[in-house]
Order: sequence, then C-alpha cells, then structure tokens
Amino acid sequence: INKFDSDLIFFREKSVDESGKTVYINGDTPSGKIYEISKDDAAQLIIGRQINGMCDKVYKASIFDGLCFEEGLLHGEDFMYNLLALSKVSSVSYVDQIKYSYVMNSSSITHQSFNKNSFDQVYFKDAVASYVEEYFPKFTAVCQKRAFLARLRVCRPIYFEKLEKKYVTEINELNEYM
Repeated sequence: INKFDSDLIFFREKSVDESGKTVYINGDTPSGKIYEISKDDAAQLIIGRQINGMCDKVYKASIFDGLCFEEGLLHGEDFMYNLLALSKVSSVSYVDQIKYSYVMNSSSITHQSFNKNSFDQVYFKDAVASYVEEYFPKFTAVCQKRAFLARLRVCRPIYFEKLEKKYVTEINELNEYM
C-alpha cells in the first residue's frame, strides 16, 4: 500500500481444508513480485480469471464510501462489489505472493446443498452482466455465460433434491431464460 499508494491491491490466496492442509493454489507458482496494473487488467483478473472474492484484496476505505452490500442477499455478492469498487479506483497493484488462506469450511453457504439463498447468485450474475455490458463491454460475453451457468447451478440441485414442486415459479423463470 505504501510502496505504490494503490487504491486496490490484489494478492494471491490458497485454499486449505479445515485442518490447514493446502488443497488448491490458483495459477502457477507465485513469483513474489509486485506490479502496478491497469484497471482493465484488474477487470480481467476479476471477470476473466474469476478472482472475484473480497478476501484476496486490500482496498482503501474511501473506495467504499456510498457502497454497501444488499441486505438479505448472501450468495455471489463479491463479484458485483469488486466491480463497483474497481470503478472508483485510480491505481491498482498486484502482489504475486500468497497472502491469504481460504479455509474450505464444509458448513459455509458455498458448500451447502441447495437453499433459497442459492438464487442470489443468479441475481448477482445478472447484475454483473448488465454492469459489465456498460462499463467493461469486452467482457460481456463472459458475464452472460456466467449468468447462464449460475442458472444451471441453481436448477441442478432443485431437480436432484426433487424440489420442483416447491420452486415452480423460479424454475419457470430459469427455463424461460435458458
């Protein structure tokens, strides 16, 4: 932060199981280098490489003036809010070092079976697709694909868990979209 006076800094993370054992490192071996990158390169990291969590970044607090998470929505919000934050930055850095360990908690929302919050990811993928179409148009097709895939991720467990009768309206909307 002090070296580059960046508004947003990306860094690498690894996924670990609940015992702390490394399960996954995204990408190749970290070089240890620190780079200044463009907003377009930052968008590529968030959208193209799916580095869209909030935990592997450092933000200047002022970036979030006027931004807040939507209450009651629990699944998929990081993607949208990273892009909203990116629109407010003037400088971005990338630290090619692992600085965060993501614990793959078996009881977290991303590892649970289907529940009503699963639909949140569709809402956010649609919001991102609309936002990207206006502000980062070269990534529109990628975001539209993600919106489609979010619907598949929601539909699959509904049918697998035989919940079709409970979610008729939602299934009809998802099918209409697809």
